[in-house]
Amino acid sequence: MRRNRSCQLSFSVTDTGDTCYFFENAGSHINSWKDQEVNINGTDITNVWIGSSNYPATVDGGYYIFYKGNYP
Repeated sequence: MRRNRSCQLSFSVTDTGDTCYFFENAGSHINSWKDQEVNINGTDITNVWIGSSNYPATVDGGYYIFYKGNYP
């Protein structure tokens, strides 16, 4: 896995492999359609649209988003 990367919005990923990103603010929603695996602070959100009111509690002042892509 790649090291954590601190990121800001607007943000999208179309990449292979697995990476963990850190956001202080993860925006109004996350769409993880067609991804192999996505979780936010350890909560699985793979292949769903999730609004910010349903995000889990912050960790270290933000959100760790793990992404594993299907893209070549």
